[in-house]
Amino acid sequence: MSEPILSRQERQARTRRQLLVAAAQIFASKGYHGATVSEIARRAGYTTGAVYGNFASKDGLFLALIDDHLEVQRNGLEQLLEEDDPAELRAQHRARIQGVVTALTRSSADDEPPAASGELTAIQLWTLTMEFLLYALRERPDLRPAISQRPRQLEGRLRGVVDHWLEVEGRDCALGPAEIALAHSLFIEGLALRLMQDPDLISPERAADLITTLLFELPCGGE
Repeated sequence: MSEPILSRQERQARTRRQLLVAAAQIFASKGYHGATVSEIARRAGYTTGAVYGNFASKDGLFLALIDDHLEVQRNGLEQLLEEDDPAELRAQHRARIQGVVTALTRSSADDEPPAASGELTAIQLWTLTMEFLLYALRERPDLRPAISQRPRQLEGRLRGVVDHWLEVEGRDCALGPAEIALAHSLFIEGLALRLMQDPDLISPERAADLITTLLFELPCGGE
C-alpha cells in the first residue's frame, strides 16, 4: 500500500516533529552546548537547511523542544479545571505532584536517551533547562525574556486551578490566586533543585503531602 500524499503543511509538520525528536535525543546525550545543529539534522535524516527552515536558530530549536514538554504540563493542569469535587481535586493534584517528585528522585544513571517519541525525562528536562539558563545569563541576556515567559505561562494555568479550587471550596483567601500559584511554583522549583542534588532528601509521598497541604490548607475563610 502506497503512503498517503501529504499536503505541504502536513509535510512541514512531520519534518518539524522529526527534528524535535532528534533534538531531544542529541540534547539529552550531549547537553545543550555539546549538541550541534548538523548532528541533529543528520539524526533526523535532513540537512541543516531543514533545521533553519523550521527554527530560526539552535536556541529557537531548543526553546521549541522545551515548549512541547511544558505544554504537556499545562494540559495536565487544565484537566484539573474539569473537577468540581474538592476532595477529588486535591487527590488529583497530589497524584500529579507525587509523579513529578518520583521522576526527580530517580537516579540520573537510570535515564535513557529519549526513544522514538522524543520525550525527555524530568531530570533531563530540568538539567537541560538549567544549562540553557546559565548560558543565557552568561552569554545571551537577550534570551532572558523568552526564558522567563515560559514558567509564567505555566503559573498562569496553575493560577486558574487555584481560582477554581477557591470557588469549589467556597473559600476567600487573603492571598490572591496569582500569589498562591507563584508560591507553589517557587516551592516546587526549589525542591526540584534539592532533589537533583540529594534524591533521598524526602520521599515522593511526603513531598506530595507537604506541597498539597501548603496549597490546600492555607488559612482562608469559608462561606
